[in-house]
Amino acid sequence: MREFKDLKIAVAGTGYVGLSIATLLSQHHKVTAVDIIPEKVELINNKKSPIQDEYIEKYLAEKELDLTATLDAKEAYSDADFVVIAAPTNYDSKKNFFDTSAVEAVIKLVIEYNPEAIMVIKSTIPVGYTASVREKFHCDNIIFSPEFLRESKALYDNLYPSRIIVGTDVDNARLVKAAHTFAELLQEGAIKENIDTLFMGFTEAEAVKAIDLIIHNGRVGEVYNVGGHNEKQNIEIVKIICKELGKPESLITHVGDRKGHDMRYAIDPTKIHNELGWLPETKFEDGIKKTIQWYLDNREWWETIISGEYQNYYEKMYSNR
Repeated sequence: MREFKDLKIAVAGTGYVGLSIATLLSQHHKVTAVDIIPEKVELINNKKSPIQDEYIEKYLAEKELDLTATLDAKEAYSDADFVVIAAPTNYDSKKNFFDTSAVEAVIKLVIEYNPEAIMVIKSTIPVGYTASVREKFHCDNIIFSPEFLRESKALYDNLYPSRIIVGTDVDNARLVKAAHTFAELLQEGAIKENIDTLFMGFTEAEAVKAIDLIIHNGRVGEVYNVGGHNEKQNIEIVKIICKELGKPESLITHVGDRKGHDMRYAIDPTKIHNELGWLPETKFEDGIKKTIQWYLDNREWWETIISGEYQNYYEKMYSNR
């Protein structure tokens, strides 16, 4: 990676997220914006915005920006230190998930043309997606930075951000450094000073978006359930766990309901969907597998629960209730 002042950035996608980031960073660095629509590329190269955004229009027309748009992905990605991925991820209501094929198409090209580049996903993605796509492509050079932008005010929100969040592999010193460098790029382009900047794991950074949506767009005093539209019976879950662990269902022990037992627990996320546009992004089938794997990878966390020490504690605290 080059020295900070010489860093080159490619941005995949020139919607409101991609073009606002490209405009922001091109104040101080060479930025190449990639799109598949010739008309958009031509407009940007003529210092005109293909989208309605007062600040983008003003900056393109009046500022000295080192920004070039191109249809040639190979040219853009081959010489970039960072590739910011702002490709569209459309929600498929029939399959109940986000279509991330455009994001993965960019990742494939970057790996082919410049495997050393750090890819920063800015697209809206499912919780857990960054970790899974890194595993899928056997590529560590992928981090995530959620965007908190409004359409038609995207550049303004980048110039005066409420916060900067970057999700990275916290156990990888090289990627932690890359995350800090990317945050510095965003800070450098902003007008606002002393911006709250947080670094965290991939999944935490992805989950932040749902919470942020409620805090900033929800109605005061309202309760919003964040659920996955995946109501299951206990026996269904147990059978899935047995299957994933390769264990026979004969291990299942049936117990009677406790007194005053609630017959059903369910979260209805209809309100957050209808009012705020939030939708579940992770399939249950994927989530349960990742949960099981976490417990397998973190035995020390739960082994104490089944030890005699924990049982003694439980009896001491609850035996007389």
